[in-house]
Parts: sequence; structure tokens; C-alpha cells
Amino acid sequence: GVDSLNRMVTNLLNYTRPVQLNIRPADLVQVVEDSLGFFEIDAGNRLEQIELQRAYEREELVCRIDPEQIQQMVLNLLHNAVQAMPSGGELRVGLTEADAGDDERTELSGTCMVLTVTDTGVGMTEEVKSKLFMPFFTTKEDGNGLGLATAKKFVDALGGDVAVESEPDQGSAFTIYFPK
Repeated sequence: GVDSLNRMVTNLLNYTRPVQLNIRPADLVQVVEDSLGFFEIDAGNRLEQIELQRAYEREELVCRIDPEQIQQMVLNLLHNAVQAMPSGGELRVGLTEADAGDDERTELSGTCMVLTVTDTGVGMTEEVKSKLFMPFFTTKEDGNGLGLATAKKFVDALGGDVAVESEPDQGSAFTIYFPK
């Protein structure tokens, strides 16, 4: 109970603080791989029924980001994906460099790093998707509704964008765009 309350207070404080970025050139592939390593340790036996797939365009994708904030966001997306697959499924993490102007899911233009986290979980209704990034909105019994709101706030501070595609019983795909 104390751990749960501590996490909620920490998340609330993180959400209400102004975003302070420590932007520097970093390899996005390595940052995501570090996140996956932490995730695999933290998730433990929950991963027994999950097939984790990696799809990276290249071995190295360098851009100007805040690696610690990216790690936190990726961990949040991974944990949400696993929770959306209580009976197991596939979890796919992808990284690519693309021209955002060619992608109708975002209003960004120019070269972007694109991170995707896709699951084969329970999916979401349009109503849930419309509230997804609102603070304190959650569909989980033990959730506090700050994880995705904080992630969106961080992506916005980087000048990026987030797109979500999901259908009930069809899984979800989160696509995050970071200007290069």
C-alpha cells in the first residue's frame, strides 16, 4: 500500500512540475534497448506468455533527446501493453527514421525518429482513446491515470507527436514521433 501511494505521489509531482529536459545527442536504439532490459527484469514472469519482438531500421539512430525521459516513457508504454494482454500475446517495439510529412497520423513535417509500441491486447474503444492522455483517466483498477498524460507532456515538450491506433479486441499501436 505504501509503495502504491508513493508511486502515485511521485507520478503526480512529476506531472505537475514543468518539463525540464536534458537534451543531448543519443542513440535512440540503445536507449530503447536499455528500457527493454529494465522492463524484462521488472516484468518477470508476466513475460512468459508474451512474445517480445524488436524491429529496428538500423543498429544506430542518433538524435537529440532526453534519454532518461525516453526510457521512462518506453517503460510506461511496455507495462501498459503487457497489462492489456492478460492472456499473453505479441509485443512489438519498432524504431525507424522517416519523413513525417508522408505520415497522415501526424502534423509534423521533416525527418523524425519514429518509435512504435504495438500489442495484441484488448484494444480500446473510441471513447477510451479520446480520454487517453487526460490526467487521472485510467481503465485500470490500480492505475492513477498519470503515466500516459506525463508521456504526452514530455513528447510535446520535445516538439514531437503521438498517434494511437486501436480497436476493441484488436490490440493497440502507439506511435511516437521525435524531430531529429
